Parts: sequence; C-alpha cells; structure tokens
Amino acid sequence: MVDTANMAKFPGITEAAIGTQEDKLRRDLLIFACAFMNLAVVLWLAIYWVMGLHFPANIPRERFIIDPSLEHARYVVIDRIWRNWAALALPDVAKMITQVEGWPLVMKDGEFEVYRNPAR
Repeated sequence: MVDTANMAKFPGITEAAIGTQEDKLRRDLLIFACAFMNLAVVLWLAIYWVMGLHFPANIPRERFIIDPSLEHARYVVIDRIWRNWAALALPDVAKMITQVEGWPLVMKDGEFEVYRNPAR
C-alpha cells in the first residue's frame, strides 16, 4: 500500500508511476542481483589476494626478451604496494626489497622510490 500523505510532497509521483507488486519485486531482485555480483567480485579478489600471484619459476630464460632477474635490472621502483602487500605475501619480495634498499636511491617522489643497481 502506498502512503498517500507522503506522495503529496512529490506531485510527480503517482500510484501508477510506483508500479505494481511485480515491478517492485523486479526492482528488488535487480538490487539483489547487483549486490550478489559485487559480492562475487570482492570474494574473487579476496581469494586471488590470499593465493597470491606466483609467476612460475620453471619458465625457460629463452622465453624472455630481457633477462628479468634482479641482478640485470638497472633500476628498481618500489612503492607502497610492494611494501604493504607483496613483501608480506611473498617472502622472496621482502628479501629483494631489503637487498635493493642497499642500492643508491636516485629518486623519491611521494610513495615511489627509484633505486639504481650499482653493478650496472
């Protein structure tokens, strides 16, 4: 049932514009479906975060155009995602950050730090 006292405050809204029970049910189901889809995305992201993104170690070096090893890097950029997520989720990243922090810092801009490999 529609509260006609409040409808007077909004003259453009009529009982016909509000729709039938079926229309209300469709709107409620649409809202529920949208909420469920958003929940599914958040759940997928949470699972993905817990599992971590692990690049397979058994990919042959010949598949790379540039050697991706830390020893061959000229510069390394570290930001808060590396510090606050990757270093906690992947122990090897924490070791890499510790090693890189011993290199000369060539630039710092906000949360971004750029280190130069002294061996290169």
